[in-house]
Amino acid sequence: MQIQTNPFRMKRDEYFRILVRNYFRRRLWFYTLIYSFTALLIGLHVATKTEFQPGFLFFIIFLLLLPFFYLVWFWRYTGSKENEIFYRERVFTITDDFLEATLDDGSIDKTRWQNILHYKRIKGGYLLYISKQQFVYIAESIFKNADELKEFETFITSRLKRVK
Repeated sequence: MQIQTNPFRMKRDEYFRILVRNYFRRRLWFYTLIYSFTALLIGLHVATKTEFQPGFLFFIIFLLLLPFFYLVWFWRYTGSKENEIFYRERVFTITDDFLEATLDDGSIDKTRWQNILHYKRIKGGYLLYISKQQFVYIAESIFKNADELKEFETFITSRLKRVK
């Protein structure tokens, strides 16, 4: 099998959405706990009719704004000059042994399929994880036709473990 894709360039907002979605899905339990705890503390203060102390108020506001701090951090991270390589145009070549990405400057990144831990299906594409945090994004739109996309899907489902 050999599939060569159309050229692809990831956009900043696309990368931002992927990072944010992955972050908040992994930490949903944490934010559920934080907001439940915050609601409980506010409820206790209202029920006992005590005055809000400045330190307590700061703590509540901090807990409520924490996700927004992360959103700003992700936005700054995706716009960093150090991450420009993510936005370079690339062509993927998919073979039985390798996933090969050729960047617009001619550099080549080859990854053996054995080094890809698992994949995740997301809206519009696939995340192929090479570590817990690092992934290669393969958009559905880069395939030349539906048959190549179907062949790719069949290939990765037979070779890699899917995570949700």
